[in-house]
Amino acid sequence: MASISGTGSGLGATGTNPAPVSFPGISSGIDYNSIIQKLTSLTLAPAQAYQKQITQIDAANSELIKINSLLSSVQNALTTLSSPRTFNAYIANSSNPTVATAVDNGTGTATAGSYILTNSQLATASYVSGSTTAGHKVSDVLTNDQINPANDGKTSDTVPLDESFASITPTNGGNQRGQVTIDGQTITYDVTSDSLQTIVARIQLTVGSIDPGFTISYNGTSDTVALNSTDKPISIGSPSDRGNLLTVLKLDVAQVNNSLASGSVTSAGAIGGINQATVFTGNNLAGLVTPLSGSTGSFFTINGVKITINPSTDNLASVLQRINSSAAGVVASYNTTTDQVTLTSKTTGPSGIVLGSTSTGDSSNFLAAVGLEGAGATTAVGKQASATVLAPSGISTTYYSNTNSFANAIPGLTLNIFQNSSTSTTFTIAQDSSTAINAINTFVSVYNATINEINNATAPPVIKQAAAGTGTQATTANSVAIASGGPLYNDFAIEQIKDNLINLSENIINSSGSSSYQSLQSIGLALDSSHAQLQATDPNATSSTSSGPVTVSQADGTSGAFLPLNVTAFQAAFAANPNAVANIFNGSDGIVNTIGNYLTTVTGLPTQTVNGFLGSVPSTSLIQSDENNNSAQIKSLQDYIAQINDEANAQADQLRAQFTSSETLIAQYQSVQSQIGQLSQGLG
Repeated sequence: MASISGTGSGLGATGTNPAPVSFPGISSGIDYNSIIQKLTSLTLAPAQAYQKQITQIDAANSELIKINSLLSSVQNALTTLSSPRTFNAYIANSSNPTVATAVDNGTGTATAGSYILTNSQLATASYVSGSTTAGHKVSDVLTNDQINPANDGKTSDTVPLDESFASITPTNGGNQRGQVTIDGQTITYDVTSDSLQTIVARIQLTVGSIDPGFTISYNGTSDTVALNSTDKPISIGSPSDRGNLLTVLKLDVAQVNNSLASGSVTSAGAIGGINQATVFTGNNLAGLVTPLSGSTGSFFTINGVKITINPSTDNLASVLQRINSSAAGVVASYNTTTDQVTLTSKTTGPSGIVLGSTSTGDSSNFLAAVGLEGAGATTAVGKQASATVLAPSGISTTYYSNTNSFANAIPGLTLNIFQNSSTSTTFTIAQDSSTAINAINTFVSVYNATINEINNATAPPVIKQAAAGTGTQATTANSVAIASGGPLYNDFAIEQIKDNLINLSENIINSSGSSSYQSLQSIGLALDSSHAQLQATDPNATSSTSSGPVTVSQADGTSGAFLPLNVTAFQAAFAANPNAVANIFNGSDGIVNTIGNYLTTVTGLPTQTVNGFLGSVPSTSLIQSDENNNSAQIKSLQDYIAQINDEANAQADQLRAQFTSSETLIAQYQSVQSQIGQLSQGLG
């Protein structure tokens, strides 16, 4: 179906079959297109009104969807209110929270009272600590030197430092020579040409020349460097230093022992060892005493998990990272101070760490090479945590756990310990109203948001009567709307939903509870008693609430929304009779059941509780039925618009055909008239 143009009055043709005449009315001088457009506009006028109605109904449906979503949020809040934990939560105040705490575990089995933790021992994890001799000392003799075979047979402390068995790769700090400051004196070095012994001698010469009490020496047995001063404190390092000599010598993390007249500092650990940054087949085989065997695709096993390794591309750091990201269940680390590789179980308790595989057999000797297997390796099995608790009955019991949490030491609570302690920690356990208050406040918030949305959506327009003329009365014909109503104004189905929610909230009576706590009002939750009302401003009034043409006033009667929960009143009721308070919400005639059942029919979504679903889901919910009615109206209006468009097109086509026919006749008459005139002139 062709579309109809609007009410324009130009030369554009309207209809489904416009004539190919650019300027109709050439013979008659009549603007046919303008006439057709005006007549068509009159025919289309009702369609514009129908389209306006469609827009309004669309807005109503959008509002229905929004309200349905808000009501679903109310149902979700009811789900939380239905949980036994909401009204049966307990809080345990710890006398020493740095030692231990206890929290409600949600089982609803806690009771008020005092429990005393008299002793606690933290759980430990199993670990395997590698040998401290898996890596070479700097004083060891070099063999099979990968960089300079001429070094073979020499002790590592006599060759260039970067070719030694140092566990940390030495650098000069750039293209220049390295530089270190000791006791204010600057000593330069070159790790590519200076050996450890050469550098130590240079430091002794430079610092000793101005401080006779200063000495520096390298101990090949302990693989450490020691600095001593008998006449002044020792200072090491400066911001102007270059390179990493202090780090290589492990003096940067060592304790400096200074007094007013002396000082000393010794390497925090062996200078040599495994170089975790060097490839296993690289310089001096990364410092390993036992060379790594195997090739690409080799593996070793931890807790039954295979870890692949490639000696020509891997170093210690990359393999440890691979272990940590695997499913072996351990944390692998390397201590540069002690030169030890350690595997620590990720879980505490007496779970062992199994190294190697007896079934498949490892194809790599990595575990032995880094000292985790063989002489010098130590293994410790983790221990369970323990907690000794004195119950209110006077019975003391010791509980054990593989973690530092205990689920059964205090009924209904989870006990968490943080320290080994023999000092008593007391837990005072009382019912906790905060969980219930939070759940109620959430319910009130979403409930009020829904009621406010319904109130705004169903609000009537504000009408002002225009002044009547002398001797006449005001009528709807001279009334003016100064504030539009809501998109659901006069939607009685939605108004009924609000009225039902108000009735359900006002009439909840807990007949099975205490006579003192049977209604929402009795526990501090009540509906408001007035609501805002809009009306046209009286020009003679001086109301302070007027705003332009509309006045806001308070009228008696509830808006349907709850007032904020009176926490003081609620806590008093909850402390006096928690069961009665809980029944107001979760009793057979409480909020959850009554409102939950009703909302299932409204939204078409079941209200879920901890005990199941409330209400029977209808084939068509109340709101969906309302939407369907609106959609049916839209369909009818669209059909009317289509019919009007068809009529307008047919009318335009008919008029155009008639005008074209008239124009043809006029043209013929004009031609005949012209011929007669010519004949008359010839006869004359």
